[in-house]
Amino acid sequence: MVIKTMKSVLVKGYDNIGFLMLTNLLFVAASALIITIPATVLIFSALTRDLVNGKIPDSKAQLKQAKRYFMRGGLLSIFSVIITGILVADCHFLFSIRRAHPWIANLLLGFIVCLLAIWLLMQIYIIPMFLSQNLVLTRTFKNAFLLVIDNFIVSLAFGAFFLAIIGLMIVTALGPFILLFSLLFLMQNQVFVNIIKRYDGYHYSN
Repeated sequence: MVIKTMKSVLVKGYDNIGFLMLTNLLFVAASALIITIPATVLIFSALTRDLVNGKIPDSKAQLKQAKRYFMRGGLLSIFSVIITGILVADCHFLFSIRRAHPWIANLLLGFIVCLLAIWLLMQIYIIPMFLSQNLVLTRTFKNAFLLVIDNFIVSLAFGAFFLAIIGLMIVTALGPFILLFSLLFLMQNQVFVNIIKRYDGYHYSN
């Protein structure tokens, strides 16, 4: 599945390179205020989702959703930052008390590190899942968690690809401005679509 998915990403990325480059520049410009990021992430993810589904991206339809995306996307961002902060803070605290309480600290630290790893892998699916679940936060987190648990090794492989592409784009310096974000959106949606096809009866909103 991993090789098939990456081939699809490369083919669709090559076929739509002009659109992806333009989309990336627009995303960087639209996100410059930072406060607009909750809306722009969902808008541009939805546009690349259209590419994955073989549709012509409908920017007007997505812009009409901007206000709704901003409100729901903002809520998603807040919860994501809080969860990440709690897990990182827990790891730091448990690591600091390892000498005083080695057995219990190491046990809890291992558990929290596993949760943090799962949470980071969930980021592969959260945005496409959020869109497919009609912007419902609780179902998004629950289903993204279940996808990681049920596809853990595959998710690890995809996570490695994401990190490799991010690293390559950053090293090239111009990557973030030319292609990075739109390519990541494309990968997210392609990974999500390919994995979700395994589950009969799952309703994916196109």
